[in-house]
Amino acid sequence: MKLKVTFKQPITEHQRDLAEKINSGEKSFLVQNNKLKVIFRIHGNISRFSLLENSDLRLRYSDIGEVIIPNMTILECFDGGLIKGGYAASTSLIQRISKKYNKKYDIAEISLYFYSHKEFVKLSPTIFVLDEELPDYFNPPPQKDNWLIIPASEE
Repeated sequence: MKLKVTFKQPITEHQRDLAEKINSGEKSFLVQNNKLKVIFRIHGNISRFSLLENSDLRLRYSDIGEVIIPNMTILECFDGGLIKGGYAASTSLIQRISKKYNKKYDIAEISLYFYSHKEFVKLSPTIFVLDEELPDYFNPPPQKDNWLIIPASEE
């Protein structure tokens, strides 16, 4: 099976109203509906995936070592016994999660919708953490593109 993972954060009503006001009250294709919209497509043979809510996210980075961030929703996808991808967001950042499966094309789609008014830090392209939930030693947070998510099965 293939997997499509989407992270979305809509703009607030205030931002939408302000954008339309700037555009003389007219709706415009230039007015974006989302502050954030990131889509990941995982091709190949995803044999299974797991969605863990309110879990500790364990990260490893060569020059920092192991880091634990609590209260995270973690999506892990596997090809056989090997982890093929890991995605995470603060559980309290997520307004809702949508799961769909397209049997015809053998594609599972998971969308995580963030609250529009909550601010977050993007630790990597696949890790989103609420500002207030970052551990103190992350001040300022490092922007690392190659954090390694440690699978829950290794805990």
